[in-house]
Amino acid sequence: MTRRWFNSSSQYWRGHVTYESPFILLRPLNRLLGEIHHERLYGGILFMPHLNPYVELGYGIGTHIFDVGAFVSSINEEFDTVGFKLTFELFND
Repeated sequence: MTRRWFNSSSQYWRGHVTYESPFILLRPLNRLLGEIHHERLYGGILFMPHLNPYVELGYGIGTHIFDVGAFVSSINEEFDTVGFKLTFELFND
């Protein structure tokens, strides 16, 4: 949805914040989830003429094999989508 607005807008303001740590929410499960290298909380905000604002909040975990994350977003202070992203670490030492 925001891709269409990016292409039609001549200006925008964008901000991101990320907090990454070995354990944020899953610390009590540390022994069971020993393969998790880090957890990540992130947020983003985008201001442009037609999206005022677009907000995205997410949570993710990463291992030496893959990263997975989930996010929710809103446009103009109304719920927009829930999404997931999975990436594989092919050449990670």
